[in-house]
Amino acid sequence: EEEDWRAQLNKILESIAFQTVIALCILSNGVVIGFETDVPDLGAWAVIESSFLVVFTSELALRLAVLTPTHFFDPEDVDFAWNLFDCCIVSIGLLDAL
Repeated sequence: EEEDWRAQLNKILESIAFQTVIALCILSNGVVIGFETDVPDLGAWAVIESSFLVVFTSELALRLAVLTPTHFFDPEDVDFAWNLFDCCIVSIGLLDAL
């Protein structure tokens, strides 16, 4: 049963639809950073940034839950560098939010 929910969740995380949504969030976040540079006094930036951070933190937490930390941080895994990069970026965002 434990493997069943992991398999189901992994199917969602690996789906084209989910990957597309995350990619669009990453691109949108970059656009927002650009706008934030041009219009730094807009009051909505904090809410928008927090929303992106929630999305990215949730995606990371789901991947950690599915893969388990042992596999997620396995240096032999093909995605190790991306996993580590993703973890560092989200951690920096979380630290900045504190």
